[in-house]
Amino acid sequence: MVNLQKICKQRNYNSLSDMALELCIPVGTLKCWLTGNRIPKLKSLDKLANKLGCLSFNLICPNSDFTDMGIYDNDIHKIFSINMKIVFINNQAKTYSEKLKLLDYVISYDVLISYLRQNKYRLPTLQTLDKIANALNMHSYDLIREGILNEESYN
Repeated sequence: MVNLQKICKQRNYNSLSDMALELCIPVGTLKCWLTGNRIPKLKSLDKLANKLGCLSFNLICPNSDFTDMGIYDNDIHKIFSINMKIVFINNQAKTYSEKLKLLDYVISYDVLISYLRQNKYRLPTLQTLDKIANALNMHSYDLIREGILNEESYN
C-alpha cells in the first residue's frame, strides 16, 4: 500500500514498531501490508483511516493528498452499498439478474445480496472490489468514495 508508506514518511515515525503501536496492529501485519505480501480487508481500511485521520478511499487512491487530515468515522459498507445502488439505478439494473449481468458475473447472487444488506453484511476483498470496478469500468477507490457517484456524474 503505497499510500500507507507515504503517510509513514510524512509522519516521521522512528520505526515500523512506532507506527504499528499507534495503529494498534501487529508489526508483522504492517510489514506485510507495506511490502504487498498481504492486503488489508476493507473493514481494516476503515480502522486504519480512522486512526490516521483520513478517508478510507485515500489509502488505496493513487495521488491522494494527506495534508488535510482530520477526524473521521469511516463506514466503507455504507458508502459502498450506496454507490452500488447508484450504479444500478443509473444503469437501470432493477432485478438481481440485471445487476449481476452489469457486474459481468464476477460475484454470485448470494454474495451480492450479502454486500447490500444492512445487517450481518459482508464486504468484498480488495481483489473482489477491483473485479467489480473493472466490470463497471471504474476505479475501485471510487466505489468506496463518498459523494463521487450521483445520477448526473455516472455513465
